[in-house]
Amino acid sequence: MDKFKLHYAELELQDDIPCFEFDSKYKMLDYISNIYKNNHFTTLNKVCLVAIWDDLIVVDSVSRIIEFVNNGVDNHLSLELQEVFLQEYDSYEEAYKVALNMKEDSPLCYSNKINDTKY
Repeated sequence: MDKFKLHYAELELQDDIPCFEFDSKYKMLDYISNIYKNNHFTTLNKVCLVAIWDDLIVVDSVSRIIEFVNNGVDNHLSLELQEVFLQEYDSYEEAYKVALNMKEDSPLCYSNKINDTKY
């Protein structure tokens, strides 16, 4: 059976990031939707960084979060464990700093010049 984990760091979190487990993608999507009051058309007054494996987005739209998680999980269905990281920030600046830090090992992090011998 596939397992789905959501690591959700709400804006005012003071402790460790809690991890919630679900037995289906749809239950996890429902939980995320409930976090934001089931309003997929809402623009949030916070910025979210959402990551699934090497893919991530920084966004303030509930519908984009749901779409990214839905598609991201589908793209990695061959894996036994699906982990989603959802973190809230006060600004795009804060969220992008974390996203940049997460991508520092990528050759595209600071330059678009890729050494063809690496790939």
